[in-house]
Amino acid sequence: MTDSSLNPPVIIGALGGSGTRVVAQFLLEAGVFLGDDLNEPLDNLTAVLLLNRRQSLLDRDAIFRALDLLRQYMTSSRPFSGADQDFLRALATEERQQHSREFLEDRLAHLLERRDERAPGRWGWKMPPSHIFLRDILQWSDTARYLHVRRHPLDMAYSSNRNQLRMWGPVMLGRDIADTPDEALRYWIESERRIDSARSEFGDRVHVITYEALCGDKRKTLNGILDFFELQNRDGLVETFERQISSAGSIGRYKLHHYTELDRVSLSRIERMGYQVG
Repeated sequence: MTDSSLNPPVIIGALGGSGTRVVAQFLLEAGVFLGDDLNEPLDNLTAVLLLNRRQSLLDRDAIFRALDLLRQYMTSSRPFSGADQDFLRALATEERQQHSREFLEDRLAHLLERRDERAPGRWGWKMPPSHIFLRDILQWSDTARYLHVRRHPLDMAYSSNRNQLRMWGPVMLGRDIADTPDEALRYWIESERRIDSARSEFGDRVHVITYEALCGDKRKTLNGILDFFELQNRDGLVETFERQISSAGSIGRYKLHHYTELDRVSLSRIERMGYQVG
């Protein structure tokens, strides 16, 4: 599938709690349309309705159809066909692990509202678990570009944000999981393995930044984001925005825990990835 004639989609993903909100805000200020149904962390809730469900992984055609409808909603005012409306309504009939039926129905109502014509321009979405569907997304669109925010694995092991682990951990790890730092670390390892595999397959259409660099080497990281998405540093955007990024106090939080007692196999794997342990 392809959409070469359209503005390339901009997609942002990560494990929850990795700093994607900062990236989304930066892209909004760069003029990228990230949706009109956003929550406080700037997640595109239309994308959540369409994509963030386990059943999607069982039906590739349904993923492509959902992506087509997301693109239609984000880039035009063309109404949905009757068949498409039936498909969309079916997405809101049953509650999901992290979303009530009422929440899904609200998203559906917003999606089906008549809207003004979209102005042509760059568009996309921020939804952290987009990486779950990354290969499908990049095969659906041969121009889509995906930015992944990677955070230190041990900091992620002790993060209180484990929503993604609870929903997608059993799928990615292939078994029931516990809500523990060890399982969070295993999920990080598997997720990042899949990202590295996608980078090997799709090359420069996948870009990884680290949260630590975003908070530290701000200007270089922000310029790298603009370069990756082929956006302009208009009106000194980078220089202005970098002053809004504060150094996160949660960087290095793992040092407050007995992290050397985590699963030895996992610790050895992240050491081989270049992270110091102990």
